[in-house]
Amino acid sequence: MQTGEIRNHYRQARKTARTSRPKHARSKAAASRRRCAAAQPTSPANSETEASGGTNWNWREGVVNIQGEHIKLRYGDAAKDAYDDWLPIALIGKPTNHVFPVSWLITPDNSSKQRMIDAARKELDFYLVEKHEANRWAYAKYHCNTAANMYSKVHWSYFTNAIPGQPHSSPYKSS
Repeated sequence: MQTGEIRNHYRQARKTARTSRPKHARSKAAASRRRCAAAQPTSPANSETEASGGTNWNWREGVVNIQGEHIKLRYGDAAKDAYDDWLPIALIGKPTNHVFPVSWLITPDNSSKQRMIDAARKELDFYLVEKHEANRWAYAKYHCNTAANMYSKVHWSYFTNAIPGQPHSSPYKSS
């Protein structure tokens, strides 16, 4: 058999296999496929619920206890400026009922600050909501020491209540 003949042979075999079932069986199979497709989550919120075991995670503006564990977000360029020169933009607190409190330290009163807030919101959404980690607070603390944190303009530093004011976990500790 030539290549074209083989291809035609397989096409005919597939067509025969599809039409060899009775018409009512074919329509039942199609209906079943439609039901299964309709049951699949289509929105990110549904996917989030399914991936996290039925729990929606979120962040919203709220009070952050700076005497306890928290993460500070600063905005700056790690290649050009020192940690202390970066602008503090937000605080993240430990989550309660799958919600992270976020306290903004700047207001969007100009386009530069608005860009900083937008960049921080994007990271908050990604790391705290969209990234499907089992323990999101532990992952947020881990992220403080990653290369991704260093190369981003939004830098995360973890603070404990053991040494107030000094980052416990950050590649940019002041010396």
